[in-house]
Amino acid sequence: MSKFVGLHRHSHYSKRDAIAKIPDIVNRIGELGQTAWALTDHGTTSGLMEAYKVTQKYNKENGTNIKFIFGIEAYWIPNYYIKDRKASCHILLLAKNAEGYRNLLRLATVGYGNCGENPDNYFYTMRLTTEKIEKHKEGLIVTSACMGGILNPTMEAVGAVGSPVSDKTTSANTNTPVWDKNLAYDRARKFQSIFGDDFYLEIQCATDKEQVEYNKRIVAMGEELGIPTFVTEDSHYVYKHEADTHRRWLGIDPVEGTYYQTDDYYIHSEEEVRAALQYLSDEKIEEVVSTTTAIADKCEAVVIPFGENHFPSMDLGSKTPMEAIREVVQSGWQSKIENVVPKEKHDVYRKQVEHELAILEKIDYINYLLMAHDFVRACRQDNIRIGIGRGSVGGCLVAYLMDITRIDPIKYGLIFERFAHDKRSSSPDVDIDVPNSRRQDAIQYLEDKYKLVYHVRTFGYMGERAAIQRAARALGYEPSALRKLPKSIEEQTDGALKDLASKFVGIIQNYGCHASAIMLFPSDPTEWCAIEKQGDDYVCAYEYHDLEKMGLLKEDVLGIKTLDAIEDTCLLTNADVDNLPDDDKATFDMLCNDDVLGCFQIESGGMRKILGGIKPSSVFDLVPLVALYRPSTIQSGTVDDFIERRNGKAYDYLHKKLAEVLSDTYGVMLYQEQAMRIVEVMAGYDLGQADMFRRAIGRKIPSEMAELIPRFVNDGKRLGVSPDVMEKLAEWLTNAAAYQFNKSHSAAYGYTCYQTAYLKT
Repeated sequence: MSKFVGLHRHSHYSKRDAIAKIPDIVNRIGELGQTAWALTDHGTTSGLMEAYKVTQKYNKENGTNIKFIFGIEAYWIPNYYIKDRKASCHILLLAKNAEGYRNLLRLATVGYGNCGENPDNYFYTMRLTTEKIEKHKEGLIVTSACMGGILNPTMEAVGAVGSPVSDKTTSANTNTPVWDKNLAYDRARKFQSIFGDDFYLEIQCATDKEQVEYNKRIVAMGEELGIPTFVTEDSHYVYKHEADTHRRWLGIDPVEGTYYQTDDYYIHSEEEVRAALQYLSDEKIEEVVSTTTAIADKCEAVVIPFGENHFPSMDLGSKTPMEAIREVVQSGWQSKIENVVPKEKHDVYRKQVEHELAILEKIDYINYLLMAHDFVRACRQDNIRIGIGRGSVGGCLVAYLMDITRIDPIKYGLIFERFAHDKRSSSPDVDIDVPNSRRQDAIQYLEDKYKLVYHVRTFGYMGERAAIQRAARALGYEPSALRKLPKSIEEQTDGALKDLASKFVGIIQNYGCHASAIMLFPSDPTEWCAIEKQGDDYVCAYEYHDLEKMGLLKEDVLGIKTLDAIEDTCLLTNADVDNLPDDDKATFDMLCNDDVLGCFQIESGGMRKILGGIKPSSVFDLVPLVALYRPSTIQSGTVDDFIERRNGKAYDYLHKKLAEVLSDTYGVMLYQEQAMRIVEVMAGYDLGQADMFRRAIGRKIPSEMAELIPRFVNDGKRLGVSPDVMEKLAEWLTNAAAYQFNKSHSAAYGYTCYQTAYLKT
């Protein structure tokens, strides 16, 4: 077991700097037998959750107990009045326990401007003063970081700290690093007085002359001041042989006087660490290596709780959530069902409402739907048009009666269990589409009502084409040659380009802001994540799926230009497009004449070809269009089968029971909801079980399939279906999983297409 623990490591979340991917880091740590590690990316906490989860997964799969330590390499500044990038220094923060983890998130948030309350804190990057760090010091370990850190004060006068050249600072006239010993010692004493034995001096493994001289000074300082010293790698890639890839990524040459000119910024074994420090005494080497373990032992294994509920609460007065939702549903019943749906069908609707309410209460969706209803109602009162209801929520009759959606799921044959059921636990998901011009007005309502509302960060991973272009530039290709390169890595004839581009694929190249996701927090967001600055926005540093798993509420508010067009046209014409006849003849005559310019989703050549084959005569004929026009559906032959059968080609069903499920699509399995119905009808599963089966076969994991398929075949056999039919059906369902589409989503887009076509007519 290794005595050395890596406590200063960067991943590709240190964007435009490190290239190490977190699974690769953890695998290497496991190979080296190291017992703990810390992720300390430059000025961001965004990689911490992935590192935490990947380490847990590795431990589970390999029977190890590697401890993950939450950290950050932050930027320290003497005071916030300084507007000079040269004045910032690195400082390393590690969380000892849960309180330290929260303080780490708070300090990252403070460094980025504290959600806009202290904008001067941010200047090109997050910045922290000694006073801010001291205020949130509980549970934290602080180290002096690298040569760009707080103990090399001359960094303030030379180069921008954190840029590739800044850590190798020299005087103006020589190659000798400048050193202000008095100021360095004063700072060390200051942090020692604040943190006591939780302040450490840091040396690193790089073997260049400047680093060796710096390390000797830091070791001497530690002995004089009684501050423990430890060693780190400051790794930016995983293996030593990746040094050239790293330099190519950064676009720098391995020349003297340039940061990363050595090949030392990789994950070291204990033996390699000791070998790199041979200029120190054996006793000192043992000390700085053993101190890494001592620091790791100080740190508890912080546990992030998942599966809780931290939604903001609606003010319902004296009503219970169920009483409140029933009141809203009853109002919707009066307007949407009572005098609209034939009375002989009312019982079907009543039973479905009761079924859904029971499930929604059991899985704790009631409060969420009340909030969604409140949001949609407020938007409509402010004359903000709301989309029909995109996604699986279209199958929820309760949502329809609450006016969250405007597609009757029973009329369109949609399924509630595609949205929610009690066999799985997932966060509720209702996508709210608004006109692009009014999106900020809609979000403003959420901010005014719930206060703690933030956008969500996204991560731009390098794809093949971008990797080829970047690799070619790194290899010195002329701009004119870049345009001629094949778009696939496999097609490259230059072996060096092919190899480098493949290594660049998947590295984070930039951060973005999610187009629709908005997170609502019930209290201080740093209880769950840091809020970091992104352009002009303050964003959640963690990916929204992780925040949802922690029990936080996400609202999807997407700006759609088509809704602007619909709204403008309705204002000009006084048209009501939410209550159209199913089969307006003039509209469908226009569509059949290929006059589709301006009609939602059907303007492309491929879509027009399908439309011409279908020759729609009602809104129900438009529902399959979005599901049909996709590469996997076209390649599988599903589109041709659908059109030919609609136009009279004979076809058979694999089993007579399938007729009731597939008749609307002429025996073609097009929708995920159809797969669920087939499993229900043929194997006797309820729709919740059917949805779980559909999801599982879609993943095509061999170990799961080996259990699921025989069980499915046997369950069908018990209902009198032959094993041959069930096996063929299982194969069909598995293959079709690649192209099945959510019918609720398709119905919403089909109706939106109809609205635009009607208005055009």
